[in-house]
Amino acid sequence: PAPARPLRAADPHETALEAANVPEPDALVPWPWEALRRTAGPLLPGSLTIVSARTGSGKTLFIRNWLHWLASMNGPSVGY
Repeated sequence: PAPARPLRAADPHETALEAANVPEPDALVPWPWEALRRTAGPLLPGSLTIVSARTGSGKTLFIRNWLHWLASMNGPSVGY
C-alpha cells in the first residue's frame, strides 16, 4: 500500500528524533537555511553529519557560514 503522504528526506530523521527522546529542544543544532531545515531536520546530539562534495564546491564556506550563524545566535557549541 502507498504511504498516506509522500516521503521526504527528513522522514527518517523525524523517526530518529522521536527515538532519541531529546528532553531539551535547545540540544538540537539547527540549520540557518529553511530549505535544509525542512529536508534534513536538526542535528541530533551524538550524530555524525558528513558534508561532502567535489573540490572547490564550497564545503568549507558552507560550514563556516553555518558556524558563524550559530555563534551569532548563541546556539549550541559545535566542534569544527
